[in-house]
Amino acid sequence: MQNPICTTSSGPNNSVLIKVSPQPNALNINCLLKPTNPSWSFTVGTLGQYLYNVTDSVNFQLDTSEQSNLIIQILKYCGIIINDPEIIQAASIEAQEASANQKS
Repeated sequence: MQNPICTTSSGPNNSVLIKVSPQPNALNINCLLKPTNPSWSFTVGTLGQYLYNVTDSVNFQLDTSEQSNLIIQILKYCGIIINDPEIIQAASIEAQEASANQKS
């Protein structure tokens, strides 16, 4: 890349070294990470049922703006299609309110 704004490289202890040119007076970084892969861990019960295993499961690391889209995609994968736009709008509004509450 020609004239990059910044470059990154791995440092000791899994740190990230950021070189910015020209050097600014201050540098604010909200978040810089590679999300972990989600994993839904379970064991099989005596009746053949799946029992959720909290200790070995890994949750999604997503921005709140992606939550509604992810839920809709998972529901589609399960064969559930939401045709009522009011339900989708209500879910989006609730997600936005939850996001606003987290920020304040």
